[in-house]
Amino acid sequence: MGIDRRVHRDEAAWREIFARQEASGLRRSQFCRQEGINPGVFRRWREKLNGEAQGPTRRSRTGSKVAEPFIDMGALQTVRSRWEVRLELAPGVVLSIARS
Repeated sequence: MGIDRRVHRDEAAWREIFARQEASGLRRSQFCRQEGINPGVFRRWREKLNGEAQGPTRRSRTGSKVAEPFIDMGALQTVRSRWEVRLELAPGVVLSIARS
């Protein structure tokens, strides 16, 4: 009999994995290989979690890339440099959060 090597992770575990990948500086494929994670499963979970806010669309009608709807605040904590998050809520209404 073969060994079932599947690891079942919940949403919190995947969010932590995505934060680790961001902090590592490795490309997704390198990180997945190093961690023993199936790249297809990694991609599907990333799409699932990113899609919660805006749906599966990743490009605008003009073909330009749309900003990702998911920001992992845990990943921002691991970054030691300055960062800024800007949310355009409505025309002329911008919420800006920064760490210097």
